[in-house]
Amino acid sequence: GHSYPVRAATRFPIEENLRTHRAREILSNYAADPAFSVRELRAILPASPDAYGAMGLGSTETDAFLKRLLDEPAEAGFIGGRISGGGSGGTVVVLFEKRARDKLLSMAIQQPNGAIIF
Repeated sequence: GHSYPVRAATRFPIEENLRTHRAREILSNYAADPAFSVRELRAILPASPDAYGAMGLGSTETDAFLKRLLDEPAEAGFIGGRISGGGSGGTVVVLFEKRARDKLLSMAIQQPNGAIIF
């Protein structure tokens, strides 16, 4: 079997819950101050995949993709992303503004099985 680091595996759901509540609060005020919301979200979203990786569940591919998103300036419309379950790195959920859609799609490679790889 596989052993998981108990402290990291225990901390993850607790801290992820706090991050989720904070992100919801930020998003509820997005219309009032988009620039502030983007800055705040870009600050907290990387903690999610970092904590996921600390449990031994991340992957270099998803980490590299999330880094690519954050390497883009906020003005490009990329806010960030997080891993959403699935094991072995999981699925990356990307938070972006509508104007960044075409650039996001241009980063993707469609696979024969329908998967999209960035």
